[in-house]
Amino acid sequence: MNLIKKLWNGDVSLAKTFWGLIGVALLVKLISYVLLRVVLGYQNELVFAIIWFVLIGIVMSFLAVSMWRSSYKYSGPLKWFYVSRICTIMVVGNELVFMQDFWFKLGQ
Repeated sequence: MNLIKKLWNGDVSLAKTFWGLIGVALLVKLISYVLLRVVLGYQNELVFAIIWFVLIGIVMSFLAVSMWRSSYKYSGPLKWFYVSRICTIMVVGNELVFMQDFWFKLGQ
């Protein structure tokens, strides 16, 4: 619990936050997708979509805030500050596009 608080506050180093959270995000997405598909199958697309988006939304929001705050406290070369901020914006944008695309396909 202390690690989660440190991440949220940006008190973990930028390198650990960046690489650690990318790994965590990928694992959470992969495991949750597989588990939801096993439990719900392909016949409950709307339920799957709602659970998936809430879960991923919470995880990605936490990761984005953690990365943003960690980069703000970073005292190394300025380029890594900008790289981490750009990556955070790109990841959040990618997730929003993915969610919008999935909802669009779900509605057809």
